[in-house]
Amino acid sequence: MKIERTILSRPFPRPESPTSGLYVSIGTGAFISLFLLVFTPFGLHEAMPRHWPVVAGYGVVTTLAMILVAYVLPRLFPTFFAEEVWTTGKGI
Repeated sequence: MKIERTILSRPFPRPESPTSGLYVSIGTGAFISLFLLVFTPFGLHEAMPRHWPVVAGYGVVTTLAMILVAYVLPRLFPTFFAEEVWTTGKGI
């Protein structure tokens, strides 16, 4: 238990370049869309024959949520997201 606390209280590193977070966000959204398009879970293919707009929507929402967390919230709450106080536990 003590080891977990020390690991979670370590400083969480920020990406070195601002564009790397953007690439990760877009890549994750594209992966989600591609995964849903290939495997069609949740009965998407039965509910709608043309389910690609819904699948693309999942990818867009994922990308926007990751951009919100990586770029918008740190600018709105800079003291909360300051690198000195931002830990691995908060990142999880």
